[in-house]
Amino acid sequence: KAPAPPHTHRRAMAVAEGAASAGAPVWEPLKAEGNALFKAGEFLKAAAIYTKALKAAGKDAAKMEALAPVYSNRSAAFLKVNKLKQALADAKTCCELRPDWEKGWYRAGMAHEALAALGGDGAAVERAGAEKAYNKASELAPQSAELAQKSKPKRRSNKPGRAATASQGGSFSFPDAVPREAPKGERAWSTDELGRGDAAWLAATRAPSQLKGEDIGQAPEFVAAIFKAGEAVNAMGMWLGKYLALAQKQRPGKEVWFYEAPGLVALLDQGLWQALLDALGHVVMVIIGAEAQKGSNIAAAAAEAGAALAQACAGVMHNLLGPSLRAWSARQEHTQLLAAFAKVCATEGTFLTLPPGSDLAQSPEMAKFLMCAGQLLGDAEAYAALTGHAVLTRIRLNLLRAQTTAMRASSDEDKKKWKNEAESNARMLVLLLRVREAGKWEQVAEVLCDKDKAKTFHGEVAACVVQHELLAGAWPKFGYSGSVGL
Repeated sequence: KAPAPPHTHRRAMAVAEGAASAGAPVWEPLKAEGNALFKAGEFLKAAAIYTKALKAAGKDAAKMEALAPVYSNRSAAFLKVNKLKQALADAKTCCELRPDWEKGWYRAGMAHEALAALGGDGAAVERAGAEKAYNKASELAPQSAELAQKSKPKRRSNKPGRAATASQGGSFSFPDAVPREAPKGERAWSTDELGRGDAAWLAATRAPSQLKGEDIGQAPEFVAAIFKAGEAVNAMGMWLGKYLALAQKQRPGKEVWFYEAPGLVALLDQGLWQALLDALGHVVMVIIGAEAQKGSNIAAAAAEAGAALAQACAGVMHNLLGPSLRAWSARQEHTQLLAAFAKVCATEGTFLTLPPGSDLAQSPEMAKFLMCAGQLLGDAEAYAALTGHAVLTRIRLNLLRAQTTAMRASSDEDKKKWKNEAESNARMLVLLLRVREAGKWEQVAEVLCDKDKAKTFHGEVAACVVQHELLAGAWPKFGYSGSVGL
């Protein structure tokens, strides 16, 4: 995990010291520090500091009315990092301490709503809990338009292409247009009981990018294609929700996990990630094109549908990364293999590290790289792990983390460092995707030792960097700022 920028900690400590100097309770400086970290997007650290504040208050913290804001704030932090049950527990404590404060009821509604989005047998109960909490909050703060909207009875919408709305808590989000099937038990995890998805979803998701952006204003088929793509992504989100519901119940470290479930692997092998990344990139161009054609109703409709499709794509990709954040640490063999492969890929003087177009003569460095990579990928178990979707997804996560950190960096030196880290992960990702497709390392290595063919590889890497950077920049706009666990 990348450290928070130094200025974040300085700001937090300054706030904390200011509170302490004013003769505040012993826990007040910690609360102020947690608030500063939360505002900086450091949600896990904020939750930890809020916990320290509550411990500093003593064993009777859960009975102290003055601590209600701390429980409320920790609930918000937990919600941001998908710790939904903890978020609900803190919200309930807040409501018990200050039953006349609308903020606690609002937090409870958010937590219930996020839990309902996971589906399963308890979804109806959670939805009822959310409605009750929002209604109570609205009663206490009738002037709040947001609470008034939340407390209104919700009607399910079947409008074509309507994207899933991301919860403000950054939790897993699924479209709510079609009733979800409950998971069929643990056996469904390692079989095809949950289905293998529908290839037509991917075809519909890819379709809009086959139309030319400059013709938006004169092409009604743009709007139809984008709406249909939105429906397809929503359908994938619904189907993926069944796997994620099981992922939440799985104990990390079990033999079969999310990225090894046959049904999910089948859709990932058909190019799920690339289809979503392509769609996201295309709708950005659609929106830009629509801006240049103001006054066209078709262009305006395409832009609106494109924004909904972009949000749906970002939500599904957010959900695909979730289990890696939760369970990766339990897979030590995957961690060690990926670290070893990253070290091999960092070898100087190879097609991975030399600039595109460089002469790839058989140098000692190249020979060493080919030998070490061949040893790793020549072992059947190591090959299966390194080219498996668990490792591929983790590399995507590391790539997105590096890009997110680069965006937040305050110095040119740090920006350059993290951009280089992102490019290194992109090279590994493209390389391993090629190896998975080819079925063996030697076939890929032979192609990439050719100078001209290596240029194509570097072109794929550059496109990979751009597409993931677009996703990293889009997530905060749709309420997924915690997607990469930073």
